[in-house]
Amino acid sequence: MQCAECQSPIISSILSTIKDSVVIIHSPLGCASSFVDFNLKFKMGLKKRGLPIKNAKLISSNITEMDVILGIDEKLQKAINKAIKTLNPKVIFITASCGSGTTALDIQNVIDSIQDNYLIPLITVTCELYNSKTWGSGFNSKKAGGFNKLIKGIHKEEKFYNVINFSGNDDIKEILNKIPVKWNHISCYTDYECLEKMGSAQGTLLISADRFSKYIANWLKEEFDIPYINKILPYGIEPTKMFFHQINSWFGEEISCDEIVSCEEKKYLNMLNEIENKLHNIRCLPIIMGHGYEKNILIMLKELNIEIIDYDSDYEMLFDNSTIPFFKKDMNGSLYGLDGVKLSFNQAYVLINSISHINPDLLIVKHYSLRSWGARMGISTLWIENELEFYGYKGMLKFAQKLLDLINNRNFVENIKKHATLPYQKCWMKENLLKKV
Repeated sequence: MQCAECQSPIISSILSTIKDSVVIIHSPLGCASSFVDFNLKFKMGLKKRGLPIKNAKLISSNITEMDVILGIDEKLQKAINKAIKTLNPKVIFITASCGSGTTALDIQNVIDSIQDNYLIPLITVTCELYNSKTWGSGFNSKKAGGFNKLIKGIHKEEKFYNVINFSGNDDIKEILNKIPVKWNHISCYTDYECLEKMGSAQGTLLISADRFSKYIANWLKEEFDIPYINKILPYGIEPTKMFFHQINSWFGEEISCDEIVSCEEKKYLNMLNEIENKLHNIRCLPIIMGHGYEKNILIMLKELNIEIIDYDSDYEMLFDNSTIPFFKKDMNGSLYGLDGVKLSFNQAYVLINSISHINPDLLIVKHYSLRSWGARMGISTLWIENELEFYGYKGMLKFAQKLLDLINNRNFVENIKKHATLPYQKCWMKENLLKKV
């Protein structure tokens, strides 16, 4: 997994969006090439939120081979001094790359030795990389002491709760803001002051289920005894309702959000019912695995009454060891689950053969390259670029509309099929590889 996608640059990209912050990569200049991607995502996020477009505050310490031999602490201090002098931040995050990580530099010790020279917190965001036998997430809970520098005051405030949501989807936020409590939103483009107040909350609501969000929630629980909720993710109508029912358990009889949630649900149910009728008899094949994507997509497809091909049993939903009673049975004879058909990404020759024999009306994929394969076979294909955009009632409606748009525009993929060829022989494509034992 570490070779596929390291979480450290993803977390660094998120941290660069925090207002009045600077991210310093303590690494060779070449490792800072990821700044291009960070800055692009930063600007796209600003545009989406209607904020003025500007560049992210990113700095490289630009270490060289000679610096590694003769000492690189001075380079890091120079980068920090430059950041403070030119950008005037309220917090500086120092990250490492693979290039600096392999040298076994102890950046945390360096920061600890110079922290007293600065009035703002200096926080390390490093991965143990090759020094560790476990996959690195960009943070190590055993070394979370630096993160404590963010908190200012730990006096508990009444009706004050953290909301951690780095998904970029604000639909749930709109509903939460109608509930008469104080929400401290920890998200992309949040104010630095929101981070300072995290320790004063009575609870934490975890909306985005990424590793960084879970890290913060666990850290707040361990360090400040702040409980958090994340057992149910709001994908689909029923899970969203249960999601807010969990929040109700915090407030007891004092505050109820049932009426607010019911009003929001009614806004979208009629539109969803209309789309559901139009999607009747549609046969869908989801090819999505990892990070719980498959479970969430299956829930939404079930609620739209779309036929999931070869789905002849119910599904057991698990979130953080909590069972949710939507689907509960074996997966024997199904394409999904532990006993389902397993295909490696490098077995495209088997996958394409299987899809052609199944011949679904609709294909849902997580990997972008599968979009073109579906189109070349004349199958309408939905690529789930960011599954977090389907959170909540509005997200469910967006998901349903995307499916309907694809079904109503079959001519597009049918025309592609007429002019495209597959790189496999006809005799191979005639083989039926999905024979049941």
